Amino acid sequence: PVQSPELPVQSTISGKEDIMEVDTMQMIGQFISQYGFPIVVSAALFWYIVVEARSNRKVIEELKQVLSENTKVMTAFTDLVKQVTRNG
Repeated sequence: PVQSPELPVQSTISGKEDIMEVDTMQMIGQFISQYGFPIVVSAALFWYIVVEARSNRKVIEELKQVLSENTKVMTAFTDLVKQVTRNG
């Protein structure tokens, strides 16, 4: 059996260089022929949105933690400034 040549493709999802086989591209072409371009693109965009939403949730959780720590520091700083202004 003859192996399909591989084409390097820059992934917009992972940011890494992935290898997309010609078979995969042919499969995408078959989906487009079978279901139509708008349906295939809609499905791909839906998948992209789901992946981005998961990624955004992780970032938001990290931001919540950082904001919480920042609030603690700012509260301690405010208390310190109040003490210094009362005593000084």
